[in-house]
Amino acid sequence: MTAHTVTCTLTVHCAWWVMPYLNTLAFMCALTGLEPDLRKARRMIEKGVMLKAKPVR
Repeated sequence: MTAHTVTCTLTVHCAWWVMPYLNTLAFMCALTGLEPDLRKARRMIEKGVMLKAKPVR
């Protein structure tokens, strides 16, 4: 079995609302002293962040 090396460019696109969402979530958690629902937060982040891998030739 041989190992292959792949070189690629990873592009990350973040929707405009992701950082305000995370900042508001952190503020509300600090204000109330409660922990965030990580499943809900992860779902929102997955909706707002897109990754694209493009091979470099």
